[in-house]
Amino acid sequence: MSKRINISNLFMLGNAGFFRTLLLVVAGFVFSLSAQGQYLGGSGGGSSNGDGFNDYCTPVITAKLTTTCSGVLFTVSPTDNVNGDVVPASTTYTWLAPTAITGITGLTGATSAASFFATLTNTTNAPIDVVYIVTPASLSCTGETFTVTVTVYPAASVANISLTTCSGFTFAVTPTAGNIPTGISYTWNAPTYTGTVTGGNSGSGSNITGTLTNGTATSQTVTYYITPAVPGGCSIAGFTVTVTLLPAAIMNVASLTTCSGVLFNYTPTGTIVPSGTTYSWSAPSITGTVNPGAGGTNASSFSGTLTNTGNSAGTATYFVTPNVPGGCTSAGFTVTVQVLPTASINIVTLSTCSGVGFTASLTGTIPSGTTYSWSAPNVTGGMTGGALSTTAGSVTGTLSNTTSTQQTATYFVTPSVTGGCTSAGFTVTVQVLPTASINIVTLS
Repeated sequence: MSKRINISNLFMLGNAGFFRTLLLVVAGFVFSLSAQGQYLGGSGGGSSNGDGFNDYCTPVITAKLTTTCSGVLFTVSPTDNVNGDVVPASTTYTWLAPTAITGITGLTGATSAASFFATLTNTTNAPIDVVYIVTPASLSCTGETFTVTVTVYPAASVANISLTTCSGFTFAVTPTAGNIPTGISYTWNAPTYTGTVTGGNSGSGSNITGTLTNGTATSQTVTYYITPAVPGGCSIAGFTVTVTLLPAAIMNVASLTTCSGVLFNYTPTGTIVPSGTTYSWSAPSITGTVNPGAGGTNASSFSGTLTNTGNSAGTATYFVTPNVPGGCTSAGFTVTVQVLPTASINIVTLSTCSGVGFTASLTGTIPSGTTYSWSAPNVTGGMTGGALSTTAGSVTGTLSNTTSTQQTATYFVTPSVTGGCTSAGFTVTVQVLPTASINIVTLS
């Protein structure tokens, strides 16, 4: 500091007063030089005290703005001759704790500190500004107060996440558990996984998303390590997203053949058939003379009974939906069933003469290529000629009636149709009329 001396006043004090006053002035001058000596190393020119003299003792510091992360120690150290600041080398700082602020802890004061410092914790999910009023001082000189405004960014604390999804479906999860600051984003690398999994890619965004394909018939586990980023660049701990990846069925298209009226039962096959898969289907689409079949729901296999009322093969085409444990939707597949006809032949009764060949005229449902087999007939009257036959193209025979009355031969005939479908047998009853056999008569 500097002192002004009014000489005229000194002489009015008398000799003793004069020397006492002179001694005090000299002491003040020496102190002023000492104060200036404390400012060694500063490049500034001090501050003006308004009387044309430079003050090398009093700090002059402008308001400060800074940012920090929750729970991290920060310091503010004003620098001499930067931004107009006058900072003597011996400057210290004193401040009181600010008034309580909701969401901020760690509000404390300090006295005669070498720099301004604090460790503040933001317990909310948004930045909060904290304002300190700081008093600088150097030796016996106290400067004007200045403010330190600190923006305290929150730290994220995100809980680990577990979820379940189906193979081939996109999942998206937005963390909600923990302290989730506004504006948070996430990045991740390709995940680790069990089994055979594809689609696990790196990514980033405001939520965690992916589309994973399970190449097996059992559930697999996929684990992502997520790194969150918050405004302000604060370092925060990562977390995991663990995905249980359920399988989906991949089934083969199927074709099969059955006989009219016969129950068929087919166990579907495929590239991936998870254990416990069931099947559902509606009534089929039909070609030919096949009666519509019924649908099925949650059956362990694919089955049905179809009737072909015609004499040629027809088809029934089913669309089957697999239902896998866990409820994952899987692509449906078709099962085409060829329905072979069976013969349905009416009973036949015919008459013939003894010794004359007969051919039965058959009616009913007779598929092309049907053949017939029969054993020797049951006869009356000791008829002869009733032989067996196999795979005959028609029912024929020649019977001899040696009696004088009509006799009967009864055949049980089994039809055989193309495809080997069993058909019901039928009877052919042949009434064999006698012929006259009269001896030569000689009259005398």
